[in-house]
Amino acid sequence: MIDSWVVELKVIGHQPTALLNDYKTSLAFSYIMTVVVVRGFVRFLLRSV
Repeated sequence: MIDSWVVELKVIGHQPTALLNDYKTSLAFSYIMTVVVVRGFVRFLLRSV
């Protein structure tokens, strides 16, 4: 259990940029989705009013 955890830490340590890029991509994707949903919701509200 502990050994595999140490190995995973070493692997992550070897590729921090890939992990960071993946994190940035998911963050940007969730941000874009939130913006799209919010804008669609606002348009829906304006249309119903």
